[in-house]
Amino acid sequence: MTSLSEKRRKLESRDGGLGSALRAARLRAGLTQEDIAMSTGMFRGNISRIETGKSQPTYATLKRLCRAIGIRPSDVVKEVLDA
Repeated sequence: MTSLSEKRRKLESRDGGLGSALRAARLRAGLTQEDIAMSTGMFRGNISRIETGKSQPTYATLKRLCRAIGIRPSDVVKEVLDA
């Protein structure tokens, strides 16, 4: 069984963490960071920082990003934890 701290480290990792999973989902959807920025009202630079793992999104931000991409937050989290 994976501990909560191990799951958190995995989600926050710069390599294969939440940001990487969001980027992969965005690319699969054929969207640019600019597309997501326009859809969410966020700055493209903030999206870039999340995707590169330099910043971690709040749950509200994660929901906004996922809605713009067309996926569920739970699917992104599951993808990271199952990797």
